[in-house]
Amino acid sequence: MITAGTIENWLGEHLDEDFRAEKIQTGETEGQIQVAFTLHHKKRSRPIMITGVGFMKPHIEDACKRAMRVMREFQRALDITDACVRNHYWMMGIIQEEPPSLADYTLLELVEANHAIAKDEGQVNPDGSRSIPIHCDDRLVAALYTAYHFDPSDQDDIDPIVKLPDRVLVNIKMTPEPTCPVCGAGADEDCDAGLHG
Repeated sequence: MITAGTIENWLGEHLDEDFRAEKIQTGETEGQIQVAFTLHHKKRSRPIMITGVGFMKPHIEDACKRAMRVMREFQRALDITDACVRNHYWMMGIIQEEPPSLADYTLLELVEANHAIAKDEGQVNPDGSRSIPIHCDDRLVAALYTAYHFDPSDQDDIDPIVKLPDRVLVNIKMTPEPTCPVCGAGADEDCDAGLHG
């Protein structure tokens, strides 16, 4: 008879450090082994339940690999979406820390990640709470992608990215705020030399 301890040992061999298994149960029905356990990711509040009949070591390994892949994909979507949201918050002045770059992501990756997190909204967690993920809509995602992936134009030499009959889309390079030639502080900051601020 395969015990919970046996399953735990098998899982210990194949689970990555970001994962853990809990509530391992085993049984036998009509000569077939039954196994059930929950797989947790350290950054995700909602686990995946894995159950099966006739499970042997290869079946458990395969089930864990598939579950870990699903959870990794979700975590990646969460990380990408968080980066999008932080860019938006920084633009609005809600956070001061410079947001992570989105330059390494394709438009498809950004859109799909935000859609994945949007679908997760309202799902019930094991503790009875509901997840309320924050994500960006497609228009904002497209705007963020444009800002990161199209070279900005100088303000006196604008090169449109898209031109329509009644509007144009541009990406303009921001002019740095003037700094004090004595202390190097911005115009709205305190000046060591007492010239402004």
